[in-house]
Amino acid sequence: MVVGVSRRPGIISFMNEELRGKRVTIVGNDFEASGVFVSADSHMNVLLDRAVVRDSDREASHGRIVVRGANIRYVVIHDDL
Repeated sequence: MVVGVSRRPGIISFMNEELRGKRVTIVGNDFEASGVFVSADSHMNVLLDRAVVRDSDREASHGRIVVRGANIRYVVIHDDL
């Protein structure tokens, strides 16, 4: 499932209620970050646990990261969890 990013208040509530604990991939202009969704704030900043960040030539594993809302193009929700 792919969810387009919107600045409507309802999308933040949806994400915090329905995605907590699910594996997601956040795609930005020049990166992709996958991990377990923890929360999103009013600026669409997203907190991911057990994150893996990829760009064109690198991949790095991290414990917990924050993805700035302004850098998010779309979110992919994985159905395997």
